[in-house]
Amino acid sequence: QGLLTGREWRDAELTSLAEGQLSPHKGRIEMNGPRLELPAQFAVPLGLLLHELATNAVKYGALSVPQGQVALTWSQHTNGTGRQVEIIWRERGGPPVVDPTRRGFGSVLIEKGLPAANVNREFHSDGVVCTIIIPLQEKVHASHCSVLNDSPPPLCPS
Repeated sequence: QGLLTGREWRDAELTSLAEGQLSPHKGRIEMNGPRLELPAQFAVPLGLLLHELATNAVKYGALSVPQGQVALTWSQHTNGTGRQVEIIWRERGGPPVVDPTRRGFGSVLIEKGLPAANVNREFHSDGVVCTIIIPLQEKVHASHCSVLNDSPPPLCPS
């Protein structure tokens, strides 16, 4: 959130956002992607999602063992509906992974907490892979915006 308030609720740079959320795991999470500005309405929920993925990796996944690593990559694409950002969280070197038997608040946060995004988690035996597709639009529908203070973030209808 500090990234946004310092920039008057404009865009947030993805590398800075990821580094800020994942700094406790520096050296164990490799990040790779182009400089990319995310619209403000995605920054806070994406930060929470990355934090939750890291928490799960520390508790159950690759970051729960000394040799475990995470690769976080992102890219921007254009498809038939417009521009989109693809973010991939890929764990490796951790304990064998199984599909969780229950879905708690963290799972809901990961799967449903990012407005208008498509989030897919795969539980491969060698590590969790989470793919996040965020559509980038000039304006987003009001139902995808949340007001975090007295004025809505830019790009959200007033």
